Amino acid sequence: MSAVALVGATVVDRVMAGAVLREQECPRGFIRSIEDAREWLNRLPAPQALGESPV
Repeated sequence: MSAVALVGATVVDRVMAGAVLREQECPRGFIRSIEDAREWLNRLPAPQALGESPV
């Protein structure tokens, strides 16, 4: 599974992120700082390797 964290600072950034991410089926978020984006991405569950069954 992939995830997308778009970082921006303004309302316009948020609107643009919403338009870009609307059709994505992966976890996605608009976040105001790179550090917060990294933390958010790191909290997501780790993807399973291809061909590996979940435990």
